[in-house]
Amino acid sequence: MGASTTSSSTMLEESDLGPADEALLDLLQEGRITAPYAAEEADYSLQYVRDRLNRLVEHGNARKIYEGLYELVEDPRENAETDHIAKSGSSSPEESVEREPDETWEDTVSGDQEMNDLLNAGMDTETDSIEGVLEGWRPGRGGEEREQRRKAGRAALEWLRDYDGRASGGDFKNALYKQHAPDDQGEDTFWRKTARPAVQRAVDADLVEYREGHHDYRWVGDSDE
Repeated sequence: MGASTTSSSTMLEESDLGPADEALLDLLQEGRITAPYAAEEADYSLQYVRDRLNRLVEHGNARKIYEGLYELVEDPRENAETDHIAKSGSSSPEESVEREPDETWEDTVSGDQEMNDLLNAGMDTETDSIEGVLEGWRPGRGGEEREQRRKAGRAALEWLRDYDGRASGGDFKNALYKQHAPDDQGEDTFWRKTARPAVQRAVDADLVEYREGHHDYRWVGDSDE
């Protein structure tokens, strides 16, 4: 096993990215990846994916942990959004809304009175858990695109919570695509860029069980239930 590899070259900017680069960055946002996995998920040839991953490594946007395994260092699309906010001197409208006290998970559930309000409103624990999973999730580049993807991600988690059994990516697409997919996404893109990242957050929070060999998901609820 070799040491991790990065480069001192200038990092890529958003304008330097092609469609394949964006697809790979989306996968890297979810966690470490291998080239064969990325080639299958992004629907590009294995050699082309290796070339694009190596380019990301050369420019310091990704790091090779050891031979064949990559992780994200910095997504240039996030830099572009941060630069825009810094130049404008204010947050975008949707960011301002997300930061409002009554819109955040922590403030919603803080204090006995707030919790009583939630219980009186009939909100169950698992619904609260979904809110917590999605808190801070900022898919897309902002504006309407981000709002659509957040709503679709929430719909994916609610559907899985109510689904009886294990669900594959195809199950998510069949059940949710027509009604919940953002306007500019095909079925595969909807799963890869919207539904799966939301579900992965629930996996990380131990609300969803993922079977790696089978590539399917099952809602298991809070670990203390």
